[in-house]
Amino acid sequence: RLDLDTTFGINPTPKLSLRYDPYEHVAIRTSYGWGYRAPAFKELLLLFENPSAGYVVEGNPELVPESSRSLQMGAEFDATDGFWFSVNGFHNRIEDLIAIGTLEEGVPGEPIRYGYVNIASAMTRGFEVGSRIEFLRVLSLHLGYTLTDTLDIERDRPLEGRALHRSTAKLSARHPVWGLYGLVRAGYVGTRPFYVDID
Repeated sequence: RLDLDTTFGINPTPKLSLRYDPYEHVAIRTSYGWGYRAPAFKELLLLFENPSAGYVVEGNPELVPESSRSLQMGAEFDATDGFWFSVNGFHNRIEDLIAIGTLEEGVPGEPIRYGYVNIASAMTRGFEVGSRIEFLRVLSLHLGYTLTDTLDIERDRPLEGRALHRSTAKLSARHPVWGLYGLVRAGYVGTRPFYVDID
């Protein structure tokens, strides 16, 4: 695959994926690929002000595209119609990562300034697990958890605004005879670091 951008030129983004089924209900997957993303319009030129909340988000016309190298390995287990489970590990290395940074702290009468920045070299790695359990064909429970370890390599610190822990849960119920369906969702996001970057 080639990405052709009239502003940033041609960028190759190849990807290789493999799947192996050692047993009937087990699938093992792995993939390695290159990634490329040009800055979006809002990342370049946005100016969003929210005086009531006390912050401003600014675009950055000096942004350059980000590129990445990604490795993933995972397994999926689907033994019955009532149970499904998956686990996936990942490791990403990103150059010129496009991210939100805190440009200036807020002071009385002045908002906090956030803006889009390029992070010269970054790394993300971790794993995610997910499961689905069905009860009596009426109730369905979905659970998910992701651990994401991040690093701004140049500054030797975690990436701003990225949580180490994140989990989700969804419980749904249906009554086919009455035609009713309902669900409840819940999520948890761990603490996220923030910094002031004026440079």
